[in-house]
Amino acid sequence: MLKRARLVREKRDTALSKWLDLARWLSALAVLVRHIGDKYAGTIWALPAEDRSLPFYGFQFLSGFSHQAVMVFFVLSGFLIGTRHYDELASGQSGKIAGYLIRRFARLWAVVIPALLLAAALDSIGSQWLGGLESGFYPRHMILNREGIGTLACNAVFLQTLACRQFGTNLALWSLANEAIYYLLFPLVILGWQKRGSLSGALALVTVIGALLLASIIQTEGSSIGIYMAVWLSGVVAGRLGKKSPLGIGLSAGLFLIWLLGWRLSGLYNSFRIDSWQLIANDLCLAALLANLLWAMRSRHMAHAPPFPAFSRFMAGFSFSLYAIHVPLYMLLGALYNRLGLTVPFTGDGLQQLCLLLLSLLLILAISALFARLTERQTGRWQHALCFLATSAGLMGKQRSRETG
Repeated sequence: MLKRARLVREKRDTALSKWLDLARWLSALAVLVRHIGDKYAGTIWALPAEDRSLPFYGFQFLSGFSHQAVMVFFVLSGFLIGTRHYDELASGQSGKIAGYLIRRFARLWAVVIPALLLAAALDSIGSQWLGGLESGFYPRHMILNREGIGTLACNAVFLQTLACRQFGTNLALWSLANEAIYYLLFPLVILGWQKRGSLSGALALVTVIGALLLASIIQTEGSSIGIYMAVWLSGVVAGRLGKKSPLGIGLSAGLFLIWLLGWRLSGLYNSFRIDSWQLIANDLCLAALLANLLWAMRSRHMAHAPPFPAFSRFMAGFSFSLYAIHVPLYMLLGALYNRLGLTVPFTGDGLQQLCLLLLSLLLILAISALFARLTERQTGRWQHALCFLATSAGLMGKQRSRETG
């Protein structure tokens, strides 16, 4: 009986993992589609109606999910962290907390630092050698005011939107400041929850609230660090709830998709500022519905994995790299197209425009997959290096360092 229960649980967890892979790469793709569509095609109204093909309308429709995709990233991040690391952080042992931070920041730095160096090279080639700055394709303020070793270092320690702007053209890096702060504050959130009613718990919660308020006040752009930690924590809750979800997987998925598609079809996202309360309220509802779906998938029997799981695993394996480098990549490609006589934003026949968009997407996906072999697949090396530094500084014992590495 116990063996059968274990097999059912393993099958359910495997299916959930495959669905998470699917969600990760689709979300990264949604961000890419939106950004490249804005730069290469402009708005749907910029093209004459007679030049708009049905596939082009489909592309424009899909490009409207990028903001929601970032919310999905936040919830999935909290879900995975809450599932994997909550118990070790709840122990309160400094070595385990140090190990958790090493794993989290090794994951970030393994991609972000190479991505920043690559962005510096790509922005320089595109803006100078390919004439992107002279032609106006590269915004002058991004090249002249956001380059330099100081901005690069600021982004490397995840202070973009707080103490500096995103490096070069890579505006997508704003969300990594949110992620890094959530990673840092999560151990204090657990302490505050476990020790609620005590002085240490109160101090932990006051520290968290104070840090979030300060970050939100000085933040210059992006989704509010303070408010959107609730989105991230909704994923943690979904990964920790012990009871079975009262809603089935099908109903939970239906509610999430109805909300997601309803807001896209309404077009309201196009009229709300990123810091508007209407958008924030919608994002909190979307996060709650996704967290409920993850809870249902984790706590109930789920026999079916999504189709083509091997493909989803491959795509998810470079989704972070794709997110980190897609902006400087499509900027470089755009400058190259202009140099070759293909005006960007694309003009002319809608089908021809769509083919160029798809070609650009495939090129960026291929380059990101190759880039991931040098970044995401090397995360273990970054962990070993950080463990060595932490051990040398006396932050971790040698035994714990070996376990973490």
